[in-house]
Amino acid sequence: STLSPSSAASDVYKRQVVSVIFNRINAQWGSIEDILIPTQFACLADGRAYQVEITEETIKACEYVYAHGDTTNGALFFDSTHGNSWASHNCVYIFTDKVGHDFYKLNS
Repeated sequence: STLSPSSAASDVYKRQVVSVIFNRINAQWGSIEDILIPTQFACLADGRAYQVEITEETIKACEYVYAHGDTTNGALFFDSTHGNSWASHNCVYIFTDKVGHDFYKLNS
């Protein structure tokens, strides 16, 4: 089956994805249902997220971020377009992870 980006990734990467989701909730963008929509995450838009099982590692990543906080220095966006995205043109770049995803936050 086709894997979503976070299903085969390291614990660190999973924590980063969870951090972005939690950061959006904390920024009062809405509930998790409001945030986890196809226009926000490619794996939802193309259906990959619906083809994988939630693993114990994914649950642990969620629990880790819930207990210890953000692992991304406030990122609200991430992508792998390397400078060719809305976030790359309109937000503050924070870092690129080992998987090749760039992380961004809003301009303050």
